[in-house]
Amino acid sequence: MTHSISIATAEHPAAVRQRLAEELLQLKREGLDVNLSETHRGNLTLLGCDISSRTRLPPGEAQLILRYFIANALADVIVNHWQENLVRELVREECRHFTAEERKEITDIVLKRLDETWDANQPTPYLQRRNQILKKLVEYLETSHFLVLEGFIRFRLGEYREELRELVNRAADDYAVEKEYQEFIRLLRYFVDLQGPQLPEVQVVLSAGDRFELFDAENRALCNEGFGDRSYLLEELNHGDILISTLIALSPTHITLHQASSQVSPELTDTIKDVFAGRVDFCPGCPLCRPQS
Repeated sequence: MTHSISIATAEHPAAVRQRLAEELLQLKREGLDVNLSETHRGNLTLLGCDISSRTRLPPGEAQLILRYFIANALADVIVNHWQENLVRELVREECRHFTAEERKEITDIVLKRLDETWDANQPTPYLQRRNQILKKLVEYLETSHFLVLEGFIRFRLGEYREELRELVNRAADDYAVEKEYQEFIRLLRYFVDLQGPQLPEVQVVLSAGDRFELFDAENRALCNEGFGDRSYLLEELNHGDILISTLIALSPTHITLHQASSQVSPELTDTIKDVFAGRVDFCPGCPLCRPQS
């Protein structure tokens, strides 16, 4: 008597065949009588995996071993060969309002994030997804000896597909935000270039909550001159936005940033560097960089 499981696939039959052969070879090395056969039916490739009961294993153990080794092979193939196509399909479904080039960029973002590690003390995302798929495959093969791989992926891996869909939507949102930011930066650069340099040097002292003071190259305060009787606005509006607007109005040839507090948002300093590209330096430490709470 033999225990047999058949796998049918229309896509990536060579990859499926190779991984199944590798897994069955491992069983052979352990002394088990196994065989891999191949037939074709239309566009389907059918791969039969057989293990003989002559291995003298306890009842049911041969089938259990065969199921696990096949599931292990198929989990690898799904993650390594189907996943990218699934992502591209989901990007087409979820990102119809983006151009073809933008969809390609979003796809690249998702594929890159799929291999990122969330926590060094936890399994990698790759292993988490693979183990999730492996469990589903083992459960399916417990009740069926015939599996059509494409159908299994579409109808039995709903949770996995939804996880990919969530990643696609998150990447699309991040892409849209980044694109808006870059457009915003280009607009601000246009204003800076339009009026040309107004001052040779502005020193910006940043403190907690993105509050700021401005000085010229001789450490003379510019803040009162810059705001006049409008300094009350600093209490009502976003300090970072006011600083960016003020620097654009002053349009200095060079900007020195002094961080007098660790509680300065990196987004603010990044925006200053982006708008005034090539004009910004950080002070390594001076009397203006006095510690503040």
